[in-house]
Amino acid sequence: MPIKRISDQKSRTLEEFYFDVSNESNVVSEDIGKTMLAFIKEINEVFPTTTIWALTSLYRLVLLTEDDWKSKWYVIVSCLNSKEIYIEYLMPSKQSPWPDAIVKGTANSLNEATKYVLIAMKESNGWLDNEALKKSLRDANL
Repeated sequence: MPIKRISDQKSRTLEEFYFDVSNESNVVSEDIGKTMLAFIKEINEVFPTTTIWALTSLYRLVLLTEDDWKSKWYVIVSCLNSKEIYIEYLMPSKQSPWPDAIVKGTANSLNEATKYVLIAMKESNGWLDNEALKKSLRDANL
């Protein structure tokens, strides 16, 4: 599975975590859980052979390049629903106006969020040599 939860959070898979969120007793949690499950499914289709490590922080999905919660995060995905998906990424230090500067944006659909995450993965330099990312960017004309 391409998006894999880090070993330190092994009690539940990402899908199990967001499924549980989608079954909480309020509409906001339900929307967050369903949207994140759909997002994970879509990213898994884009990266069928690339492992992307992730952890959950509150309801956010934090993408890493290593199976270590202390490693540098590169991309964070959070949402309120399928029309408000927030993407942020860590700017590379050579481009950053100050240490740990981030870029944030909002996608208005799952398709747009997937495109933004591809851009964030590239621009953060976290997956520089990843051929699947390069191909996905070409296929999406990004």
